[in-house]
Amino acid sequence: MLETIISSTTGESFTLANALLVIGSSIILGLLISLAYMYTHKKEGYTPGFTITLIMLPVIISIIILLVGNNVARAFSLAGAF
Repeated sequence: MLETIISSTTGESFTLANALLVIGSSIILGLLISLAYMYTHKKEGYTPGFTITLIMLPVIISIIILLVGNNVARAFSLAGAF
């Protein structure tokens, strides 16, 4: 049953390496966004909690996209959970 969570409609399933690559790249991109925010808000100051949020938000969204895949029923059930 757990294998069907990460399988796509084409029959291919994501490997652990693919999932880690997606999560790692989203961490790096979130870090770049956070650094750009810190650089542009040097004068008026920035909130450290917001910079952490800017790093974690792409990671959370990429995990949700990996879980949902192409399954509409899974998307609606995940939206209903929140």
